[in-house]
Amino acid sequence: MFKSPIFWLFSGPAWPVKVAIIVIVPIALVIGAINTYPWAILLLIPSIVTLLAGKPAAAIQQACLVVLPPTLLALAHQLGLTVHRAAQSHTLPDLDFTQIALHIPAHLVHYSAPGGEPLQWAGRAAALLGLLLSARLLPWGFATQLLARSPRLKLVEDPSLGTACWHGWRDLHKAAKPGWPKPGNNPGIVFGRLGRRIITLYPRAPAIVNHHVLVLGSSGAGKSTGYVLPNIYAAAQAGQSIVVTDPKGEIVKQTGTWLESQGYTIQIFAPGQPIGHAWNPLLEARNEMELDLLAQALLQSDVGKSDPFFRAAEQYLLRLYLHAVRDHPDLRDDERNLLTVLSKLETLKPEALTVFVGRSGSQVAIDTLKVLQTRCGKFDPALGTAAKLSGLRKAALNVCSTDGAMIDLAAIRQRKTALFCVLPVGTNAFVPLLAAFYALLFTRLMGAPAEAYAHGVRLLLDEFANLGAIPGFSAQLAVARGYGVSISIMLQSIDQLDAIYGPMEAKVIINNCATMLVLGINDLASSTYISRLLGDTAARQQRDRHVQDSLVAHRERVEDTIRRALLSPDEVRRLSAQGDGIAIAGPYTVRFNRLDFCRERLYREISRVPFVPPPLTPATIPQITITPPVTDGNENEEVCGNESWF
Repeated sequence: MFKSPIFWLFSGPAWPVKVAIIVIVPIALVIGAINTYPWAILLLIPSIVTLLAGKPAAAIQQACLVVLPPTLLALAHQLGLTVHRAAQSHTLPDLDFTQIALHIPAHLVHYSAPGGEPLQWAGRAAALLGLLLSARLLPWGFATQLLARSPRLKLVEDPSLGTACWHGWRDLHKAAKPGWPKPGNNPGIVFGRLGRRIITLYPRAPAIVNHHVLVLGSSGAGKSTGYVLPNIYAAAQAGQSIVVTDPKGEIVKQTGTWLESQGYTIQIFAPGQPIGHAWNPLLEARNEMELDLLAQALLQSDVGKSDPFFRAAEQYLLRLYLHAVRDHPDLRDDERNLLTVLSKLETLKPEALTVFVGRSGSQVAIDTLKVLQTRCGKFDPALGTAAKLSGLRKAALNVCSTDGAMIDLAAIRQRKTALFCVLPVGTNAFVPLLAAFYALLFTRLMGAPAEAYAHGVRLLLDEFANLGAIPGFSAQLAVARGYGVSISIMLQSIDQLDAIYGPMEAKVIINNCATMLVLGINDLASSTYISRLLGDTAARQQRDRHVQDSLVAHRERVEDTIRRALLSPDEVRRLSAQGDGIAIAGPYTVRFNRLDFCRERLYREISRVPFVPPPLTPATIPQITITPPVTDGNENEEVCGNESWF
């Protein structure tokens, strides 16, 4: 395919070197014109740098190409002199090529010497032509070495063998633009550099059907610096509300002050830590359906690991406590929280529970108690439920306070809000609470179509596997686009998704992400999946063949066109060491340079003033005395059922 000189000049990782050479040559000509320096030496600088970069073969080729046009000019010059002298002496020219070759170095020295003779200018022009020829080797010469690139495949066009290929700027002009996103309503996705320019993807149907992104990157692959931080900036430019999973609490400190200056309200959900804002799931749930969703999310982490009967009984019991605590008339508003549920779950005996439920006035709790009394017999689901939620006590202490600022999930759609979820480090005890938080968050975000809200929402869910199984997540992901919600899921491997949601639902989640980014993975299963997803291509293969004829044996190099994977699994695993990443966005496959946002000028502006999270006032355990209601035995039996159902 023909490419214009301008496209070649400004494409590829070595384009600054090419432009520098084009600038150096006129300067060298000016130096030569004023007779101050042998300018021709400057033309060999690319060869010298290539040699220092450890590419002697490419350096020799460059030097030969630079010298070739002046040498041909010197040869023509000497032949012309020989013919001219023979014509003056009226004899045939003596074409002694040995003597002619001996005169060529003298002509080259004359061309490179300071001066303004026509032949010297002709020699400089010939050397410039040689420089342009040698510049074509630059992407395979020192630029390749300096950028630590691995040898690339020589792809050829042969659809019968495979059509997979890498796409560049010319292919992406409808889906991506160079440079950082500009202020406006068109949200872009920043994920790296193509050449030396930032690549910002603007998904648009039918090629890229949604803004959901699946990011695969092992620990240390740069998910935070290469994807989360750049896309916080991109979301702010688009005026979107932002929900960020912040595993170490560093991102909110780096970006919180800047986001406030951009008009954002900062909210922090940090279970298990004495900072951030309070969140009461019982007050957040608005109706019976949301309370049931809360009970399901709190016990969802063991799906597939326990017997369905026992899990259903535990879920029914938790549902009972949630409804009873929220509707109980003897509890103050600051006592209607998850901490009270845990306290009663661990301490109430069957008789006291019957009285507590009857006094609550919650018909849902009373009906649920009847089901448990009828179906569970002597089985006590309280022990298993309390054991699964026992790790939440500290988290509940920190998030159930109603004395300070509360997290308002509904406000995320009403005004520009940045919500940071700081994950606890070194424990999985808070996973049920995190799953419940995100389950109710998605319910709030998708309460009405996007046109009903002033702001779109972008979720950047780093360490997604640590959030637990969010009920109905795959279904919510499928419809989120219609609500103006874009979700980025970050995992260390695809196996993590299988372990939490199961293979079938994991496939649904992956298929609903129109863009997949690979920043560096180590496990074989994920690398094999990516290799197969990229597809096969037609590549040029060189091999040496030993030939034996009747007289002599020799070796010759043969080129074949073969079918092979665009990237093999081991090549996918080596991407991290090379600083590369892969983007699969609809029909486009892009191999890009990973981005380190901490080295960008924008990062210095954003993180200039660290953000100080607000302290959190912990809640206290309510001391509630259960007083049996004054009723006759028959009424109590009808409302609360058999008290010895345990």
